[in-house]
Amino acid sequence: MSNHAAAAGQTEDLRLTWLPRELSGRVRKRADAEIDRWKGELKAGEPFVIVEGARKRLNGFIDKLMADIADRARNDQQLPDIRLHFTRRTHKVDYGVRRPEHEVLEDLVRGEALKRSIDLSEFRFTYVTRKSEEKSSRAVEITVHKTPKLGEGHYLEETSLTEFFPPRLDALPEAARERITWLSMGFIRRREHEDGNKILSIAMTRS
Repeated sequence: MSNHAAAAGQTEDLRLTWLPRELSGRVRKRADAEIDRWKGELKAGEPFVIVEGARKRLNGFIDKLMADIADRARNDQQLPDIRLHFTRRTHKVDYGVRRPEHEVLEDLVRGEALKRSIDLSEFRFTYVTRKSEEKSSRAVEITVHKTPKLGEGHYLEETSLTEFFPPRLDALPEAARERITWLSMGFIRRREHEDGNKILSIAMTRS
């Protein structure tokens, strides 16, 4: 078989197809929408000093976030999808890279949780670094994204799951990774029984 014929065969195998109706509906309805946000500008010339007004707003934001975390912990539900953002004058967008600015925010959230007897030592935040449109602007943000009030036990029994990549990024947030891990663990456990599926199917789509 010629190289041209082989390439043609591969192209045929990779042709785009429409998703089944039961799956396309999931793609249209994003399940990780942002539900809360706090943003604080950093003072120029200082390593990490949040401007005064933003610091005051942060207190109310943290109180609301901690109430949600405490409620989920009591009910054995997955903790919320929390993403820590750092905006700076850079030509590169990083996703998943933990920078010193992320570390300060993370320590702040963990510290507030400990004051309320909530242990977040094993909690995984999602880190995002974005490019600032202003030459000297630096800012940090904490965003909270919609997270189903379901726990590990639910996902261990699930047989399908739909997760979304953040816009213009090619990595999943930590909350999605955790759900996929639970689903995979459940699949492996069921696979040991004769009635369990032998193949775990994963599909990626663009919309």
